Amino acid sequence: MVSLRSSGVRIVNGHGHGHGHGSSEAQAEAQAEAQAESLCATPLTTDRTGAGGTPIGTPLPHMRAYVLSPWLSPAPTGVVGELYVAGAVARGYHARPGLTAARFVADPYGPPGSRMYRTGDLARWNNGGHLECAGRTDTQTKIRGMRVEPGEIEAALGAHPDVGQVAVVARDTPAGKHLVAYVTGEGVAPRSLRAFLSGKLPDFMVPSAFVALDRLPLAPNGKLDRAALPAPDRTAGVGAYRAPRTPREEALCALFAEVLGVERVGADDDFFALSGHSLLAVRLLARVDAELGVRVEVRDFFGAPNPAGFAGLVENAAAGHAADGPTVVPPSEAWLAPELRFPDAGGFGAPPRHVLLTGATGFVGAFLLRELLARTDADLHCLVRAESEQAGRGRLFAVLASYGIDVDADAGRVHIVPGDLAHDGLGVGAARWGRLRDEVDTIVHAGAYVHHLRSYARLKAANVEGTRTLLRLAAEGTPKRFHHVSTLGIFGHAGTPRVLSEDSPVEEARHTSADGYAASKWVADLMVRRAIARGASARVYRLGRIWAESRRGAINPDDMFCRLLASCAALGCHPDGPSLRADLLPADLAARALVALALADDGADSATVHHVHHPRQTNGSDFLRVFDEWRGTRSEAVALGTWLRRLRQAGEAGRDLPFLPYLDVFRQFEDAPGGAADGPGSAADGAGGAADGPSDTCRNERTLRSLARLGVTFPAIDARMIQDFWRHMESVGEID
Repeated sequence: MVSLRSSGVRIVNGHGHGHGHGSSEAQAEAQAEAQAESLCATPLTTDRTGAGGTPIGTPLPHMRAYVLSPWLSPAPTGVVGELYVAGAVARGYHARPGLTAARFVADPYGPPGSRMYRTGDLARWNNGGHLECAGRTDTQTKIRGMRVEPGEIEAALGAHPDVGQVAVVARDTPAGKHLVAYVTGEGVAPRSLRAFLSGKLPDFMVPSAFVALDRLPLAPNGKLDRAALPAPDRTAGVGAYRAPRTPREEALCALFAEVLGVERVGADDDFFALSGHSLLAVRLLARVDAELGVRVEVRDFFGAPNPAGFAGLVENAAAGHAADGPTVVPPSEAWLAPELRFPDAGGFGAPPRHVLLTGATGFVGAFLLRELLARTDADLHCLVRAESEQAGRGRLFAVLASYGIDVDADAGRVHIVPGDLAHDGLGVGAARWGRLRDEVDTIVHAGAYVHHLRSYARLKAANVEGTRTLLRLAAEGTPKRFHHVSTLGIFGHAGTPRVLSEDSPVEEARHTSADGYAASKWVADLMVRRAIARGASARVYRLGRIWAESRRGAINPDDMFCRLLASCAALGCHPDGPSLRADLLPADLAARALVALALADDGADSATVHHVHHPRQTNGSDFLRVFDEWRGTRSEAVALGTWLRRLRQAGEAGRDLPFLPYLDVFRQFEDAPGGAADGPGSAADGAGGAADGPSDTCRNERTLRSLARLGVTFPAIDARMIQDFWRHMESVGEID
């Protein structure tokens, strides 16, 4: 790739894959003759605005190019997929029928009998209608059990204004495999690059280290010389070294260094700045337990992730009492400004025209987006964490494609609002705020920062202050209807069994600051209820455990129950009894129910609180039975304590099982009455949850009656749905 630094230079790039034939003139301004066997041609300019990958161009007249998802559906503009070539392609590989069958496949979009070539390249269509290269499928790797395409990270980094060239590679370290980004450019700061990517990519795709180079090393053939890339200094992200001052600090520094695979760790060095992550944290805590005889929970470690701070937790745990234990979050956190009042929105019957949707890049939110487009004629304004509308659109449509959601026919009604729930005024600026204030007539708030190990203080900005800001927006300008997606997890724990329904009080629920997600959602729920008391046209939808989409089995792999099942499959055993039961509701059905209830008029279905969860529980052992029948394996049913011990032992042995970070959360149920619980915690994607009390029973007859009148029912989770879930988990690399 030629980097153009001077103006007035024009180059025509002829991009080929070596499997076409014939020649044709490129339809480019340069009127250049395209090389034989080229697929695309395009003029290159010095303008890198919005650059996110190497430009390829547009197909030549005798060729066709498709960017397809794993299900062979066309990827929307800005979304990475695999590049397929059709038209004047070769017949196959000489004397290699197996490889020919794998690479030359039927073309579902061409004439009958035609074929297309599977290039193995990753690409995207940009807004100008040109192809951009985004890497190779054969460079994919797995980080913390998640499949990663380095080219996608390179494309995101390439959009940073200070970055010239970039290469992302996976490097093996004593602490496991880590992503390292190598960049060129003037004044590139690793900390700013990490912050830049954190708003665009999942945590596991943000490189652990960033290395600034004058230029990327190239091999004689002009390609990246990966062997010549220097090993990163993994201590570059921490401050000046401070030696430990006490024997306890000294022991912890040594254990930190052992688990992280570095030469030394200072007393003030942050575990996560040294490339640590939640799975390594579990391994560290196991070593602390083994060496010092002290057990500390993962969520407590997140609050003190350096040896000096952690030493205080260890001292107090060794003494048998909590160190400055978590405080109880008071209901006064749900305050509203005294002057806040809401104009009359005229009820819920009027069809929405402009909807502000938060959380559209989340699991539930993605299906809400599809359902709102299908059930209304409204324009949807989606708040997306991104630097620009183009970047936000790419991020949103990539998420939709990953769940098999196709909204291309209605893409013109989807508008990106770059912003962040955690920022003042949603981070949208005064001009955009004014447009939202005057245009939007409906707010669907499904967004949240989801992390079951983070404290209330860490989640408050997005989950509490973000809700407060949206309520302020609802009170200004055009009268607005407000739909708030909450969770059954807001009821918290109780010492006695409860029956929880839509009418159950929530004001007296008790949440500690350590239980950040449930506490922050509880405060937001209270806030919306108080807004209703002030005249807001608002409804609250408390979701139970949201599960895999009902038709293809698409799932949020970070869901706690999903992590639990994947770990059971990997261990070859599962907890016996009710500890593996859950009220699983497919995400597409939850979205259908939510939108039906939101659009219902002010008649019989106009309750302000709905509980949207499956009325029947599914036993997790059914999932393992279907898995065993599919794979020819046998999962052993064991006592909960035995399963937890095997999980911990696997973590200590270095296995990166996805449920390990939640080991302490689940362990609390071992001591519950009967040794079981309704579910292992709050549920998926910021919008679901199960009541965590050991014997609580959730009832939602009133909501079910309303849904039945609206034509929405919840079928049982059957063997076909379960098998689709496992097949999807295999297709995305979540199980081997």
